[in-house]
Amino acid sequence: MLAFRDPNQFRFKIFLLQLWFNHAYRIRISGSPIQGFERLEESLSEFNEKYPNANLMEINRLLEDSIESLSRNFYTPLTLTNLLISVQTLLRGKELQPVL
Repeated sequence: MLAFRDPNQFRFKIFLLQLWFNHAYRIRISGSPIQGFERLEESLSEFNEKYPNANLMEINRLLEDSIESLSRNFYTPLTLTNLLISVQTLLRGKELQPVL
């Protein structure tokens, strides 16, 4: 509903998810805190410990695809369902299987 009623708000929330996953990836790679995000460092580190094999770059790409799907007039409920299933798979460290 949010994507239909307020696309800008929907994009913003997806962007926040991207930002969070991006910071988790940066902490995983560098091991050092990100300036301005010290308050989130503990939760990001816990996330990285819980999901050490998660493919965070691919999750970021999927989130970007979700944002683009709005402008392409894709069926949003199906896009979001696919996003959630794909993110679960990537968090487990597995690769996505091609659909076609």
